[in-house]
Amino acid sequence: MKRIQHNEFYRLWAKELSLSLAQMQTLIKAHNLSRGLIGESILRDFLKKILPDFTKVSQGFVEYNGQLSNQCDIIIYDRLHYSPLYSFGEIEIVPCQAVLAVIEVKTSITPKRFGDVLFAFEKLSRFGVDNKYLFIYKGCKAHKIRSYFFSKHVPSYGRENGQALYDHDNYDSLPDAIISLEPDYYLAKGHYQDDNRDMQGYMSFFIVDNTDREIACIQKYVEDLQYRIAPPIIDEESLPPLLYNDENKCDSIKMILVNEGFGLVGF
Repeated sequence: MKRIQHNEFYRLWAKELSLSLAQMQTLIKAHNLSRGLIGESILRDFLKKILPDFTKVSQGFVEYNGQLSNQCDIIIYDRLHYSPLYSFGEIEIVPCQAVLAVIEVKTSITPKRFGDVLFAFEKLSRFGVDNKYLFIYKGCKAHKIRSYFFSKHVPSYGRENGQALYDHDNYDSLPDAIISLEPDYYLAKGHYQDDNRDMQGYMSFFIVDNTDREIACIQKYVEDLQYRIAPPIIDEESLPPLLYNDENKCDSIKMILVNEGFGLVGF
């Protein structure tokens, strides 16, 4: 029995997302608002197909003690135990305790747009919202993202002159990951080490399977998101024999290397 090729499945999904955006941009050339809304809708439709049934993929606002967040492009929340406080069309107001993840979606990225995301995530962090992601269809190079963290457009976080902009008190408000379809990378928060010291920052990995092809960033993102929303309960006795099939291990990981990385917070 041959195994399902999950890695190829996600490579095709990455192509489909990019093609869907390209089709829209071919027809709508001069209306950035509409282009942005359609980009958000494309990603929402994708997530609705692959996330667990107890979740709802929505858009709108997060509520905390009577306060509202900025408008969120994508809100993933637990619809099994919670209902929205208000809904009108596709816009919903969701209580903060129901929120499983928030995603800001950009068709492209600039320092100003990046700063806007950090401001929105800072407020969500004060609301107690975890799992905040920035998804970019056409991003810049991964190493260039680092400079965006220090542009004039990002929050000051109340830091005084001479203090480092980022420290442990505001690190949690930053995106848990930054996903780019083109170029393909997944910058995740993590432990970064350079020649001088250990730091908390971001890293992307070059992961190759046994077909000598790189795993698509959308796969790394979805697997991380699913794990955070519903960590798997592993019981080897209940696993189907298919998972133990030694044949056709094309999905197995062959090599993992750090591709890009930078630190923001020192130990």
